[in-house]
Amino acid sequence: MGSRRRAATVGERGQAMPLMILIVWVIAASILLVVHLGARAVDEARAQSAADAVAMAAALRWDVAAAVAAANEGRVLTMIQRGEEVFAEVAQGRGVAVAAAVAEGAREAPCHRYPTSDPLHFWLCRTTPTR
Repeated sequence: MGSRRRAATVGERGQAMPLMILIVWVIAASILLVVHLGARAVDEARAQSAADAVAMAAALRWDVAAAVAAANEGRVLTMIQRGEEVFAEVAQGRGVAVAAAVAEGAREAPCHRYPTSDPLHFWLCRTTPTR
């Protein structure tokens, strides 16, 4: 009886190996995807923090905004002031974020475009300031 069972299973040896390889591959791909998405989320959160800091700094003193971005390891793409509102677009790592701040009693500053600014994202930035 034992020899019949052994004879029936001799051709089925190793059948679980392809399934195990597939499972290990899917788990590894899932781990890589989670790590990539996590790093992207961290970059976007840091960019948002830097954009908030730049917008608040620009609301107080327009000339220190780029230094605040550099201190937060970011770079300013575009800054706009319309009336009392200040808008800043900041990139950090793979993240890009936009923030706004209100400067009470501020005079309107010119629109600043930086070398990597994208006019499609910041259409408020005109070549001639409107007053």
